[in-house]
Amino acid sequence: MRNTIGFSKWIGIAAAAAGIFAPRVLGWCPSPSDYVIKCQSCTVLLTCDAVGVPIWITGFGVTLDGQNHYVEYHQGAAIRTFNIDTEIKNLAVIDAGISTSSGGYGISIEQAGTYLNQNTLSNVRVIYSKSHGIYNSSNSNLTIRNSYVGSSGGDGVLGSSPTGAWTSIYNTTSERNVFHGFATNSPNSTASYNTFSDNGSYGYYAYGVGGLSIYGNTLQRNYRGLFLSSTIAPSVQNNTGSQNTVMDCFDVGSTLGSHSGNSWGTANGPNCIH
Repeated sequence: MRNTIGFSKWIGIAAAAAGIFAPRVLGWCPSPSDYVIKCQSCTVLLTCDAVGVPIWITGFGVTLDGQNHYVEYHQGAAIRTFNIDTEIKNLAVIDAGISTSSGGYGISIEQAGTYLNQNTLSNVRVIYSKSHGIYNSSNSNLTIRNSYVGSSGGDGVLGSSPTGAWTSIYNTTSERNVFHGFATNSPNSTASYNTFSDNGSYGYYAYGVGGLSIYGNTLQRNYRGLFLSSTIAPSVQNNTGSQNTVMDCFDVGSTLGSHSGNSWGTANGPNCIH
């Protein structure tokens, strides 16, 4: 007969061991004296609207679940993350930096790390930032999914990694920003099934980078829709551009790329074909 007592003890030991390594889940309401998340490999549940205080993330492997609360901070960047493998979700950011002359980013990804590290934003809403809505200036990759960025004083989303980590954006709307809806100077970035509309400069902007995948996006009522210059091997497929002021697609100097399945009302450049 099986030794059920011994088996039960083994199950208890395994469960206890699993608990040791399980991520901590912490409820938290930031304050002027407590606005830094320092825990490691933890999940932080926002339990209040953060008004008048920013949120800084310095811990490794942090998941910040806003639980549909919002952060409103007028003196600078609303959310800053300085470490790697951060996830931010279910959160709104309002009026970041509107009382400053510069640097008023909604969400600023600025940690060290390498392009092997992954940061994620999902179901975030960033509106009325003084400068860029979402800004990745870190050495790590950033993925944005199912989000909204609007009415930023700079770009809606800017990927500008000094080491070439990509910034990729999926199923997201970026509209009514003063400059670009989405801009990247990092290679291997992907933009799929997004809407870039009513931006003061370009819906999508990239210059001098390689490996871009631009698929299934809608670009409308921007100054220019899609703008590519001297990019290397871009894949531009199944996008739609209409009602942009100057042209729906501009691509000049790109090499070894492919354009297919697109619908442009007006286009310019040797590579901007349907």
